[in-house]
Amino acid sequence: THGHVTAASTGTFSLGNGTLTMNTSGSGISGNFNFDLATHQVYHFRGDATSNFQVNFRYDGSTNLTSKVVSGESITATLITKNGGTAYALNNVQIDGNNQTERYLGGFGAPTGTANAWDVSTFTLVKDDGGGWNTYVSYNYYTT
Repeated sequence: THGHVTAASTGTFSLGNGTLTMNTSGSGISGNFNFDLATHQVYHFRGDATSNFQVNFRYDGSTNLTSKVVSGESITATLITKNGGTAYALNNVQIDGNNQTERYLGGFGAPTGTANAWDVSTFTLVKDDGGGWNTYVSYNYYTT
């Protein structure tokens, strides 16, 4: 158990009181980012992004997310990034190091990022009956 998230003996997630744990960073996102769902469901980068980036969802540094989620379960996570005058954007999503085919809200494809704004991406990761993942991304931005 860490924060409010627990991994039950069946390998599934449980939120104790319905709150999500958040990690905040004063730096900006760049490159490859490991989103460890065992400890946080929201990551907030307060500094300006310095390059396009990819997100790799995993349970933690030593345990695959796939081993902790059974078919028919889903996980939702949020990534908040900040852009200065240059817009940088999410350019790839992975789960346990494996590239995913994302489905974006509205069917418009991957966003390009928004200059001088906070970009907020919410990911819904659904494990299907075959053990694969369906990755849904909702994107919006807020002015700085």
